[in-house]
Amino acid sequence: MGRFASPEIMECSGLVVSRKNPGVLWVHNDSGDKARLFAVKEDGSLRGIFHLARADSKDWEDLALGPCRDPGKECLYVGDIGDNEKHRRKIQIYRVEEPTVPLDGPPVRRKLKGTERFDCTYPDGPHDAEALFVDPVAGIPYLITKERGDSAASVYRFPGTRSRKTVILEKVATLPSLSSVTGGDITQDGSMILLRDYFLAYGYFRPQGGGISEAFDVPPHRVLLGIEQQGESLGVAPSGTEIYTASE
Repeated sequence: MGRFASPEIMECSGLVVSRKNPGVLWVHNDSGDKARLFAVKEDGSLRGIFHLARADSKDWEDLALGPCRDPGKECLYVGDIGDNEKHRRKIQIYRVEEPTVPLDGPPVRRKLKGTERFDCTYPDGPHDAEALFVDPVAGIPYLITKERGDSAASVYRFPGTRSRKTVILEKVATLPSLSSVTGGDITQDGSMILLRDYFLAYGYFRPQGGGISEAFDVPPHRVLLGIEQQGESLGVAPSGTEIYTASE
């Protein structure tokens, strides 16, 4: 489709396809960058840089869309979930309402106010993770760990109720056929989850009337991706029939 035109997009690690702004992709850099999101067109041309107020950036790894706290609004969820050395006591997920992106004129630079921060911890010790998606029906975030070697990736989610300031994640599934998960997304209707590694995408189909975790009970459908140098991001178009990817 194109190449990122902005030299400030140096190491793309997360991507999600906007539903509010047709033809716009949201992306962000990997660790070492500021707490900011880039809005680009499908050809990679820059439309805006948006800084998240009161947010940090230790190791941003993925980006998702999902419901806001206010009904009828949609938010961007940013996963500061990378932990290569597995030493972080807490990871963070940020939520902010998706802004309108101007499709014409020079690229804009804005600050996004009203950013919410969720401190999270795993129930069984630190994990490295690079994939995040949000159930569009229940509004619950899911994280998928990235493992080394032959170790199986695991799926964690926000609990249904949260009574503590720090969110204690729940483990809901193990993925025996996957280890190096580098990105993921879910269709707008919640019927299919797509995860990726460096070479393939894996489609998990949610059973009719079933929950997200039940989708991982069945072996996935494999999708061959284009050849990329360290592909780490994936986003599903609103149509549910197109996949966008980007290399790091």
